[in-house]
Formats: sequence, structure tokens, C-alpha cells
Amino acid sequence: MELYEELWEDFCSKNKVRLTFPDLDVDLETLTERSCYQLLKQIQEILKDDTLDDPECFMRIEKIVSLLEEHNISSGVRHDF
Repeated sequence: MELYEELWEDFCSKNKVRLTFPDLDVDLETLTERSCYQLLKQIQEILKDDTLDDPECFMRIEKIVSLLEEHNISSGVRHDF
């Protein structure tokens, strides 16, 4: 990480930051719920994929982990493909 990034991260961690989106017509809680719903729906589609046999369960897990990573959600180090 560059020095300016480290300094900025330190500054942000020590100060309250207020982020606003003036053109956003929905509250953050609703936006988060919508995003989570869409993510769960995609995970459900992966699990329901009948083209994968049970021995291919690893592929399902890999798809789910990849999907979570696309959304910057950690699945831990056990799933480092």
C-alpha cells in the first residue's frame, strides 16, 4: 500500500466520515436489503443448477465463493482456489 493510502486510511479510522448521495432516492438499509436479496437469489440459482452432479459439489462451492468475492465478501482462507 502506498504511503498516501496508509495515511488516508489512518485519518479515516480516527475521524467520523459522513458520506452522502444527494441523488439516491432510497435509504441505505433498503439498498442493502435489495443487494443482499439479489446475492442470495444468485446463490440459490447456483445450488439449484441441475447440470452439476453431486460429485461436482466442489464446483458449486467454487461458484458461490467466486460470487461472494465479486461482491468483496470474504469466505475465509479455506476456500482460496
